Amino acid sequence: MSVAWPLVALEELLTHRKEFIQINDFEKYKRCRVKLHAQGIVLRDAVTGAEIKTKKQQVCKAGEFLVAEIDAKVGGFGIVPDELNGSIVSSHYFLFGIDEAKLDVRFLDFYSRTPAFRDQVAAQGSTNYAAIRPNDVLGYSIPLPPLHGIT
Repeated sequence: MSVAWPLVALEELLTHRKEFIQINDFEKYKRCRVKLHAQGIVLRDAVTGAEIKTKKQQVCKAGEFLVAEIDAKVGGFGIVPDELNGSIVSSHYFLFGIDEAKLDVRFLDFYSRTPAFRDQVAAQGSTNYAAIRPNDVLGYSIPLPPLHGIT
């Protein structure tokens, strides 16, 4: 017997995190980027602060949902992997903490790669403006499986 999981808006499961740091010219930083078509988050490079033009950056935490403002409509999002914990991104990315008491990170990682999720992202806003906003992300819906059902 199949039981349908309830559709839930991401605003019930995610929290938009807006914390910025000031870049120190003498420290080294890992920068990450999203791969298009929901192919994950990867290391862009590792550079000194002096090489970074914008001195206000966000620090990623492993297990967060990272969304590129401009590239989201072409699958520019994913879960920050453990090896990129502490990496930085500009204000053109949105970071979302996941309420793990309600949603398994692995399920969000899986579901965000499905056509059903990507169609919601692609349909957002006008066709002449590619960028999305944090509230757009929080308005997307996903089926919510019970936590005890995922192993």
